[in-house]
This record gives sequence, C-alpha cells and structure tokens, in this order.
Amino acid sequence: MPTNFYAHYGDTEDLKSVLSKGYEEQLVGTARLANGFIIGGVRHQLKQAENGIRFKALVEFPAMLPNFMIKQHELHLACEFGRWLDEI
Repeated sequence: MPTNFYAHYGDTEDLKSVLSKGYEEQLVGTARLANGFIIGGVRHQLKQAENGIRFKALVEFPAMLPNFMIKQHELHLACEFGRWLDEI
C-alpha cells in the first residue's frame, strides 16, 4: 500500500511522545500530508552506553493504520538502521 507524506524534522507540533529519561539526542519531527495535515511523527533517540550507543526508534502512527503496515515499518527501520550501524 503506497503512502505519500512529508517529514518535517524539528517540528514537534501535536506529537504525543517526549524525550525519554537518560537520552541526550533525538531526531524528531512530524509526518504531514501535502496539505499539512499531521498523520504522525518520529522521535528517534540516542544515548551513550557502556560499549557504544543505545538507540530507541519511536514512531507515532495514526490509530486507524492497519497493523500489517506497522509491522512492515518495523522491518524498514531494522534494515535502515542496521545498514547505518554497519557503516560506523
């Protein structure tokens, strides 16, 4: 099922999540349709760990989104960030 939205990083309008305790850095933003309507957002978080970093991928989805799309997004994040960490 194709989707079309725009990520607005740095924009926290209407996000429900907050920076988790102990996390120092975040990549946060809203996901908006072309008309500006907010459909969700991201708040990926990082903190120093004993042997490197700890990463928390947090995504806010619309409540009506089918569960299979959330599961597919979990796979997307695993591939995207797994590849990113391979290059460090």
